[in-house]
Amino acid sequence: MLQRDCVIEHITEHLLNNKKFNFISADFGAKALDRLREEYPQNFHFVGIAEQFAIDFAYGLSSSSLNPIVYGMSPFITLRCIEQVKVLFGQSKFPLLLMSVGGGLGYDHSTLSHFSLEDISLLGSIPGFKVLTPADCKRSENFVKKWLKSPNQIYLRLERQSLPFDISESYDTQNEYLVHNIKNREKIAIFSSPYLAYEYEKLNHEDSIIIIESTMPLPNNILELITKAKTVKLFEEAYEFTGIYPWITKNISFKNLEHHFIGEEIADDRLKRKSIWEKYNLI
Repeated sequence: MLQRDCVIEHITEHLLNNKKFNFISADFGAKALDRLREEYPQNFHFVGIAEQFAIDFAYGLSSSSLNPIVYGMSPFITLRCIEQVKVLFGQSKFPLLLMSVGGGLGYDHSTLSHFSLEDISLLGSIPGFKVLTPADCKRSENFVKKWLKSPNQIYLRLERQSLPFDISESYDTQNEYLVHNIKNREKIAIFSSPYLAYEYEKLNHEDSIIIIESTMPLPNNILELITKAKTVKLFEEAYEFTGIYPWITKNISFKNLEHHFIGEEIADDRLKRKSIWEKYNLI
């Protein structure tokens, strides 16, 4: 199931009783947008290939008490717009739900121009912004429900590929910003990409899996688990210092942490996602 479709359908349902929310899209190709656009044309704004303008427009709406949701492909709605987000929203408390699809290597068919390997660090550095990477469709809906109830500034990273609707049968989902499946306390694998985590799990059944959804304080039981493990590996669809590695090494004193990340030679690669994983030992 596509996280994007789950989230957009929930937003569409919410507009039935609350017209103060506005959906700004730089993308017109998602079928899930059709119902929203047709049923609520006054709340749907298509800006075309003008992501920077989308952020400017969102700021105008937000400063007028009209809560904006800006949606687009990850590399274009983040890197192309980072200055607008920083200057407009980083210096204010006006709400914004910035929603991207295809973070990391999600658009692997278009090479570096469509990769989004820096978005976690860039958006996470803006004052007041919370970066969220939900582990399944249900959790992505829950994050949006909370935002619709109490709008603030968040960056929601949605996977382009299908994810399970609800992973609670196989993962512990009690923590708000973290899910885990503890099978082997000696071998821990940590991920900031749910899709990569699930594919890794298929090949490494003995490893315990922890998916970090946000750089929020880790629960004490998870900290203890990580620090006592013999092997801890962090796998990221990011460069060495543009994912959660700086945050996790600041919060966890684990000398033997193995960090697997994307190297700079990715600029010359013409590979699909799983081939990139294999090249950089992500799987």
